[in-house]
Amino acid sequence: MQAQERSIQASGRQAVTLLVALWCCTFAVGTRHTLERQAHPGAGVPGSAHSALSRFAHTKVFVLNVSEVAAELGLPTCSEDLFVTDPEALIVLPNPALVPNLTANPPEPPPGHEWIYPYASSPHYNSQNAGPWYVLQTLRNSGSSVETIDEADVVYVYDYCYHMRALADHHAQKHWWLKDQYNPERTVGKHLMSSYRAMMVLPRWRRSGGADFVFFHAHPGFEWDDVDVTTELQSLLCNDFQWATMVVVEQGQRWRCPTFTPRSTILAPYASTEVVSSLDSGVPDEERDVLAFFRGSCDPASEFMGKLFREIIVFNMNKADAGREDDDTSDIDACCSGQDAKPRVACTERNYPLNAMRVQPHRELLGNMTRSIFCLMIPGNSQSSQRLTEAFLTGCIPVFVGPPWHSLPLTQMVDYSAAGVFLNITFTGVEGGVPWWWTHPEIKAQEGLDPRAQDIDRFSPAWWFPDVPASAIVPLTRLLLVRPYLRQMPIEWMDEKQAAVARYRNLFTYSTVPQDPPSASDAIIEQFVAYATFGRHKAVD
Repeated sequence: MQAQERSIQASGRQAVTLLVALWCCTFAVGTRHTLERQAHPGAGVPGSAHSALSRFAHTKVFVLNVSEVAAELGLPTCSEDLFVTDPEALIVLPNPALVPNLTANPPEPPPGHEWIYPYASSPHYNSQNAGPWYVLQTLRNSGSSVETIDEADVVYVYDYCYHMRALADHHAQKHWWLKDQYNPERTVGKHLMSSYRAMMVLPRWRRSGGADFVFFHAHPGFEWDDVDVTTELQSLLCNDFQWATMVVVEQGQRWRCPTFTPRSTILAPYASTEVVSSLDSGVPDEERDVLAFFRGSCDPASEFMGKLFREIIVFNMNKADAGREDDDTSDIDACCSGQDAKPRVACTERNYPLNAMRVQPHRELLGNMTRSIFCLMIPGNSQSSQRLTEAFLTGCIPVFVGPPWHSLPLTQMVDYSAAGVFLNITFTGVEGGVPWWWTHPEIKAQEGLDPRAQDIDRFSPAWWFPDVPASAIVPLTRLLLVRPYLRQMPIEWMDEKQAAVARYRNLFTYSTVPQDPPSASDAIIEQFVAYATFGRHKAVD
């Protein structure tokens, strides 16, 4: 293994000169092809892109495809065909064609689960982490992408394929069938690190220190199944990439770095899917017969603050207040999915027709959200979740209950105090009091990977705060008060919030072409162009 690593490093040094010459005088892979507008989901309404094209015309963006870097280093390239989306959880998994013996000896599907992986799958761009791919397509179709790195104002580093390939292999280790059938050689991380090192010797990088480079990492973070790769990536993000603009799905991806600065961090929403984009969010209020909705995993609840909080909230949302004879929970659709959910919070036939894995099909789940007035936004293993995107796309008013708090993407453009409800559970009723779940003895400490970051628990949910004015946050002393608070909300308030949700819906829909009003892709590009251009000017000054 050490000999292989030395070989990779040597090949990287030999390719540096070639890489510099290549990018100064040839085309980027991102500019060689122009997508047909209707070739992929998110292409938008024909004609709607024309008025949006001028949004990026003033800025030149070069797409630096990491797969091309790897090719010049003599390393394996990466293709999006290597991974697919699991219809059950909208996560990426290895392309079934890569799994040995799948065709010759396919597993028997659990009863009623012919719709899940590996029996069914959809393209990678239907996953919740496909945001970087949509941004790439929008750049290609915007007219702002350029052929060489020297003429660009901003450099968009397209490393999505390598991250998703590694994530697919990581997910496979916990998949009910793949974990015993699929064990690839996990070298993707090493190849990515070699490509990053080659990128950092480019004259363009050296001039700015990476200040005019942009990265979009659409997963909140995972171990690369290799402690050396994980540690090296953490060091690159916190040190070598500290001046670059980082597009992430939650602030924790950057808070772990002592070098964190909000100036160079953009929070993006999770990607929507073809299922979401086909839904009608304009369901009349009178047809929304569910007061509050939640669906998600709550286990292992004792290991993560967010999962524990989910379990506590779901239990209290379904618990009638003994002090109120008229208290009714029949209009609450909140439960924890999955086989390991505790009986007191587990989904039942009342919530949806149960199956062997106790997981609700995604289209059916979204249909429930369109019939709900409020949707609870509760963090899980980390601060963010795809439910926030789905709430805006289904017209469901997001209710943020904390602490800990769910992440808020694109706060520069979305007025969450207008669109959402924020409820702070003080529990003790004492100023400065700490809710009991913060001191739960089984919550595992989350230490940073960088030794310097371990001085402060940068993974702690204490960092998960709501980025809204204090006046927008309503204090409640008990979780049992959440339900009556929502029920007594004036109709006028609900109408205003639903109108705000509809107003910002486009910012949670990813597109492959520029849109007017702007899509999530457009909003992200607008912001990183501003951030990276500012960084370039500062570097020049």
